[in-house]
Amino acid sequence: MMGCIYYKDAPGSQKNTVPVYIDTLVKASGQVGTLLGQIVFGYLADRLGRKKMYGVELMIIVVCTCASAISGNLVSGFSIFTVLGIWRIFLGFGIGGDYPLSAIITSEFATTKRRGAMMAAVFAMQGFGILAAATVAIVFLAIFKYAVQSNVDNLGKD
Repeated sequence: MMGCIYYKDAPGSQKNTVPVYIDTLVKASGQVGTLLGQIVFGYLADRLGRKKMYGVELMIIVVCTCASAISGNLVSGFSIFTVLGIWRIFLGFGIGGDYPLSAIITSEFATTKRRGAMMAAVFAMQGFGILAAATVAIVFLAIFKYAVQSNVDNLGKD
């Protein structure tokens, strides 16, 4: 969709396609943030407390998700892809913190009898979340299919 909005006038085979180097940087930015978040939040949780850091990383996830969703050409000289990449680094940082903290908190507060099932549920929900996000995107594209096909500019109303 980003290619249809921002690269609709590109020449030849590049039309409606985000260049590979931009696409790769936007995708990799979240992974870089996740790696850093796991290391930093793992350390801080041991030093400052798990519950406290869990609240901090959840707020980072909420704020950065909203900021990613409304990213645009906000600053002169930064494209939407740059702004989105920056927000995705911070979002990945929060998500990276969520990985170790959600597992630790679940294992600490679950009863011995239910601990294995609770840990399995924590990690299984990640897959269900990814599936739900993809399903919502497909449903909305199906709902607005004819509006998009009639005018691709309907993807990015300013």
